[in-house]
Amino acid sequence: MRFFKSFVSIFLSLNIILSLICVCERADAETVSDSISATYSGNYDSNVPFVFDIYSVNYNENTFTGHVKIDDSDMIISIDTNISGKITLYSSYYICNFSFKYKWLFTSYDAVFTITVFPYEGRAVGDGGGGMLIYSQDFPLNGTVDNSYNKFLSYSEKDMELCMFFSKQMYGTEDTGNVKNALLINSPIFDLSKFNKNDVYAKNTSDTSPDNVSFAILNRANGNSIDIFVVIRGTLWDEWQGNTQITGDKYDSSVTTHDNFNKAKDSLKNDISDYYKKYQGKYEKINLIITGHSRGAAVSNLYAKEATDVANGSELSNIPKFDTVTAYTFACPNVAKYNESMKSYTNIYNYWFNTDIVPTVPLTSPIDGWNYWKYGSCYTMDITSLEKWSFDIEKKYFSLYVFGNLNANIKNELSNAFSQWSTVEDYYNKKFLMLSSSIVPSLDYVSLYDFLYTATYFMTNSVSTKLFGVKAINDAVKMPQLKPLLYFAISNLGTIKESHHYDTYDKFINGDGVTEGYGDKLFTYYSYNDAINEVQTLSAEIKTYSENTEGEIKEYNSNEISKLKAIANYENNNDELNWDLDNPSTWDGVTWSSDGHVKNIDFSYKWLTGTADFSGFCSLETLNLYADLFDKIDISGCSILSSFICSYNDLNSESIDLSNCTKLKEFYCDGCNLDTIDVSALTNLEKLSCSFNDLISLNLENNEKLKYINCIYNYLDVHDGSVLYTQLSNYNKNNGAYTNYYQQKLPANAVVDKDEIQLLKDFAEDNNDILNWLDDNGEISFEKLQNNVMLAFDGEKYRVVTIDISGIDVRGILDLSQFDKLKVLKCTDTKITGLNLAGCNELQELYCSNSELESLVFPQIVETENSTLYALECENNHLDINIFSDDIIKYIECKSGYILKYRHQVINKDISKFNERDYLALCNFATQRENQSVLNWDLDLPGSWGEVDWIYDSASKEYKLLDCRFAGCDVDGNIDLSLCENLDVIEFSGSHVRTVALPANNDVSAYEFYDCPYLEAVIINGGTTINEGAFLKCPTLQAVYVSDSVKNIHDNAFDKSTNLTIAGNKNSYVELFANKNNIPFKAGAFLCGNIVTREKKSDKNDHNYPISEVKIKSEDLVNAVTDENGYFVVFSLENGYFQFVADYEYGYKRTLTVSIKNAPIIVPTSISMVNGDWVKDGYINGKDFSKFLHAQQGADTSIDLKYYDINKDGIVNDDDVNIVMELLSYTQTKENNNPFNVN
Repeated sequence: MRFFKSFVSIFLSLNIILSLICVCERADAETVSDSISATYSGNYDSNVPFVFDIYSVNYNENTFTGHVKIDDSDMIISIDTNISGKITLYSSYYICNFSFKYKWLFTSYDAVFTITVFPYEGRAVGDGGGGMLIYSQDFPLNGTVDNSYNKFLSYSEKDMELCMFFSKQMYGTEDTGNVKNALLINSPIFDLSKFNKNDVYAKNTSDTSPDNVSFAILNRANGNSIDIFVVIRGTLWDEWQGNTQITGDKYDSSVTTHDNFNKAKDSLKNDISDYYKKYQGKYEKINLIITGHSRGAAVSNLYAKEATDVANGSELSNIPKFDTVTAYTFACPNVAKYNESMKSYTNIYNYWFNTDIVPTVPLTSPIDGWNYWKYGSCYTMDITSLEKWSFDIEKKYFSLYVFGNLNANIKNELSNAFSQWSTVEDYYNKKFLMLSSSIVPSLDYVSLYDFLYTATYFMTNSVSTKLFGVKAINDAVKMPQLKPLLYFAISNLGTIKESHHYDTYDKFINGDGVTEGYGDKLFTYYSYNDAINEVQTLSAEIKTYSENTEGEIKEYNSNEISKLKAIANYENNNDELNWDLDNPSTWDGVTWSSDGHVKNIDFSYKWLTGTADFSGFCSLETLNLYADLFDKIDISGCSILSSFICSYNDLNSESIDLSNCTKLKEFYCDGCNLDTIDVSALTNLEKLSCSFNDLISLNLENNEKLKYINCIYNYLDVHDGSVLYTQLSNYNKNNGAYTNYYQQKLPANAVVDKDEIQLLKDFAEDNNDILNWLDDNGEISFEKLQNNVMLAFDGEKYRVVTIDISGIDVRGILDLSQFDKLKVLKCTDTKITGLNLAGCNELQELYCSNSELESLVFPQIVETENSTLYALECENNHLDINIFSDDIIKYIECKSGYILKYRHQVINKDISKFNERDYLALCNFATQRENQSVLNWDLDLPGSWGEVDWIYDSASKEYKLLDCRFAGCDVDGNIDLSLCENLDVIEFSGSHVRTVALPANNDVSAYEFYDCPYLEAVIINGGTTINEGAFLKCPTLQAVYVSDSVKNIHDNAFDKSTNLTIAGNKNSYVELFANKNNIPFKAGAFLCGNIVTREKKSDKNDHNYPISEVKIKSEDLVNAVTDENGYFVVFSLENGYFQFVADYEYGYKRTLTVSIKNAPIIVPTSISMVNGDWVKDGYINGKDFSKFLHAQQGADTSIDLKYYDINKDGIVNDDDVNIVMELLSYTQTKENNNPFNVN
């Protein structure tokens, strides 16, 4: 194997494989209702029929809904009514209390009942009555048996979907500051308004320890209860090494829980406990919802298990006692040796796809050697048959991975590839001879654990240890015993990657914005026994023929006996077979028919050598020689052979003759050094796997029944239009066949494109110390080149189709202008300064973010409808984004599953190169309140600001503001963007912004201000449209001014913004909209301002507190009153000069003057009044100011020295005295001498 990137993928796949090695009703996440759906019936008062139904339970409120029916014919009482009441949950039973009214004759009565339900026993006991219903005690009821009952059961499909979203978002959050924005990002799917954005805790996001995990903790309030969410990320960096340690760094039979997952679980405890304590006593119920994907799922599973034990009364170190515990895990590996109690944790829900092998490892079967499983209830989903499967459609001609359908046979292949490690002890201690010893210089024998642990150095965060891991990977192919497992991983890279990827899970569960997700609807229950039975079934298809199944055999066929003995007697073969050569009935691996002929042979993983002669075995049906070392296999005369597996033997093309095996349905010959195979006579063939050989041709014309073909890593011509390509495509289309063929080897005499190779050589000459592409003569070494470059045959010569140099410190200009077959280029995280793609007319994916690019030349075709480009990521370079023309963007966005990220660039220019109005608008905002600590902007380097994008304007020769992306940020205050004429994208959802003035040309985008809890006023100066949810859930929003240009407003644009008044011109479209939707409307402009008190926090009056209940008056008319945030809005202002008075009963008045000129006004700075928290109630308001004045006038003698600690530093000193003196001096100034003028 010379293609290094494939080795990386092999390793990743192996590490995933080895080291990790009932549809419910929908419920809303806010109410967390679910079914304890049950019915119980019996007789009330001895002979009166009584039926009690439970429909649903709200676990946050401890309430239920249901129905009761009582039919007392003697008393002429007939009750048939819906009910609701309180429910109390206990470990093995629950109690329902409810009451209802009923009429008897003309009188109304009340009845009260208590029903105690024993769900495991399917019975209940009732007490109650009232009115004409005589009180009855302990009347028995029988009905629903519910073995899945759990007092902590709190399933919600919406929460399950939300947890998948959170689990996906945790990936890529290596900067702790980005976690909150990633998790609580604006989402049209999920209502995140109840999450506390100010209390998101994140840890270990960039930590390199193998024994912990990255995680985040956040919370969602639900009335008297609070849900604490713990979201755990999957594997990163050195955590890969921890994954390999099932029982630690050596085999320990006493360790029954995955050692490293367990350590990671323990690393969470203190942080979760501390977070819990912050809310303890503040809510009646504190619930835990924990989630994660892959390794994060495993840790979630283990923590949820222990948290459930604590909730049930167990004493475990440093785990809080939550009221309910719920875990939603995705692609969860097995975490511990199986025990019967695992299934009792029905509050843990594990979801995975049937082609995802990660949840099957560490292995479940064989149970006497592995026997790993996970806690809780498990659900699987078959994604191989979904018509909506669309992953990699755009990449089908070149992808390194499988295209089209997934490999539904992957579990079978995994079981076969893993057969030689039948126990965990084998994994650690079974040693293999290394033909090269570069992993550890003095080591000649290594175990699978040794190899994997060393190979995981490649995934660490250290350059030196990465190189150590690369050596291990390169050595792996030199170990014959590892070949089956390695080749399994390579052959199934596509299925492994796509089936396990968090994006795949999120797509199927939540949708992708185009296709609606399935939620939990297609997941079905999957038990431990199901897993055992499935593996046994799969194994039976290939092997396990060691028993004589057809009764006593009187005479064995002498010819077959002789040939089998010859195999056993060759060199050391019988050491592996361990046969009693005189007693064929004991020969393990051989099944005999009743007439003494061999029926089945299984010599898999015996590593037998020599020649295997099975000629004339006329009754042989299955022959499994998987992972032997035979140099020739004779199956002539095996006329009824249906399954022949000889993968990883030491064969050549003359070693096998299949011409007489016309009944053959299954033929596996992977890794056998074959250069030709003739399958033309095998017209019944359904499965063919011939990968990792040296085949130069493969004719499948006569094999019309094929449903599985794997032929990667040969020298086959599979270019679009070739004969083999056409045959494979037809079988895929007509038979639904799994076809895996694209990756092929480069022959030694390959004809390559000289122009391409020369350009690569030019680049390598400047970077060879890193790339190592050149040989000792300074020429391209194709073996080394394939570490980063993939070539494919186009019918004439081998052309470069994929280049991946990501994460390598290469520099300079990369000229690929002659690479007209290039499909994929990955050069992210490099030092490349220029990239020329002028001739890359078949380019489909370009990834070059986080590099040093100053120039990027595209092929002209990307601006036409013939463009194949659908994935473009090149942010955080130094590019002028004008090169990304409207046509380039249009033809990317029209493709399914497109990827487009280009707008954010790092602009290394001084302030003079940026538009002054745009720059000052952002600077003013950045310096308000605590924004600078949130944004962390260097105000002298606007081109480096992370939340905004700039575009170069050639006319003015300056950079202008293009995007403002403050969604999810804790930025606070007022921002005026009205003069930012180039502004395109505006995002404030979830932020703490107070007021915004928008540019004249902008529509208001969907969810632009969604869930802004402190938003007070917005001025829409232009545009034509206010889109869906634009101002959804802005509870403090007082005013939005809408210009006459707006002619289209979505019906829900202002939903759940209950304090809103819309302003605009009389008889305008917006007035009609407001009236239609019952939103208050005021004609004319408005004035919005913010009244605060200021105290010295440093060397200036910069500590602002809002003052509520200030009346804004004109003469004696109250025009507005400040809200709890200190904001006021005065409506219905026409053009002219206005004077108002800010009047506060606990303070001095202040005059406000304003001039209205055809537009509303938001006062850009706060209006200050004097105040101090003299009563120490935590608020700065007029009550404190009045108290202070009374004290100074002698009217109040209750104030002591402590009230002078104005700056709240815990010390009364000169700082505080000076503040008081300033206040006294200020209060002696009359209002008219200190007016506040609004320009």
